[in-house]
Amino acid sequence: MSRVQSIGGIERAKTLLITLLLIILAVAVGLYLGNWIASPDWRAAVRFAVMGVLMLVILVSPLDGMLLWMMVAPFGEATFTEIWRILNFRMPPGIPDLTPDRLAVALLSILFVAHLGTGRRKLRPLGSEMFMAMFCIMVLPAAAAG
Repeated sequence: MSRVQSIGGIERAKTLLITLLLIILAVAVGLYLGNWIASPDWRAAVRFAVMGVLMLVILVSPLDGMLLWMMVAPFGEATFTEIWRILNFRMPPGIPDLTPDRLAVALLSILFVAHLGTGRRKLRPLGSEMFMAMFCIMVLPAAAAG
């Protein structure tokens, strides 16, 4: 009986340790971002935070990531606003800027194809997945053109 309790105690200690490490990591990232936002280069901090959250949400739940992208996309495309200049990564001449749209489409396409390849998702004839696959194929020329 004591052996079963010790195994439960070890699992509880592991869970507590992992939780503590995640809290320390979250506090460290928060302090770093807070200092970065308070610096003169606050636009880069906002850009990395928005793109990082978008990537994290897409990787955790593709549907929620797509919905978040649909909410952020109008702000990233409004060229008359300061938000447009903040959210877009400037690239050297000849390389298209990295916008939230390009990031989200690339990640969602990669996840969709990976889910198809691993069998987590099946294509139904002319279902929503078929239209997603057709969209991924049809967006390639636009992505290549920049």
